[in-house]
Amino acid sequence: MQWDKVKLFGFRVTVEKVEERVGRIVVPENRQVLYQIGRVVCVGDCTQPDGTKEESLVALGDLVYFQTNAMMAAYQQYERDGKSYLNLHQGDLIARLSCNIIRFENFEPLGRWIIAEPFVRQTASGILLPDTAKQTGHLFFKAVKIGSRAKIDVQPGHEVILNTGRINPLFMNRLDIAQGEDKLTELVYVDRDFVLGTVGEPGENSVVTA
Repeated sequence: MQWDKVKLFGFRVTVEKVEERVGRIVVPENRQVLYQIGRVVCVGDCTQPDGTKEESLVALGDLVYFQTNAMMAAYQQYERDGKSYLNLHQGDLIARLSCNIIRFENFEPLGRWIIAEPFVRQTASGILLPDTAKQTGHLFFKAVKIGSRAKIDVQPGHEVILNTGRINPLFMNRLDIAQGEDKLTELVYVDRDFVLGTVGEPGENSVVTA
């Protein structure tokens, strides 16, 4: 495909699907997942409806993470020269990856997305166990990574008040410094519009990670 002859309008991008790797093992494409990795091969002109231009969130060659569904696969994905491509809006891109291994350290949220980590609060009467907390709704969140265009007064470590009906789950490995080994971590991502507020100062509240 001669991508230099393709012109996309607005904030659209074309990505070529890329295999995910776990360590040295390639993860098969036919597994049941809700996300994909792609390499950006074409970027739109980023022109707003009023004719003004805004800087692109991504550049050619960037590895990006995005969620997928049956509708996207049916209407936005196509094959060309034995490769799979998808046409996406930049707002659909959740993060930029430094390599095709999905882990916390490689994950940079894009645009308006905020990554948060659920936790349960430690109280004087004891600790509410994570599974119990999820069942009763007593689960809290702290921001851990923030997209460059979130433009919101939130810093990593802030306890954040989220619209829990608009959060999306993320699971990835993260280095546990105390243990010196990887730990599968449960996170969420959410658009900045559904971050309703903060509690205290970053790192102020006593928490136990879920």
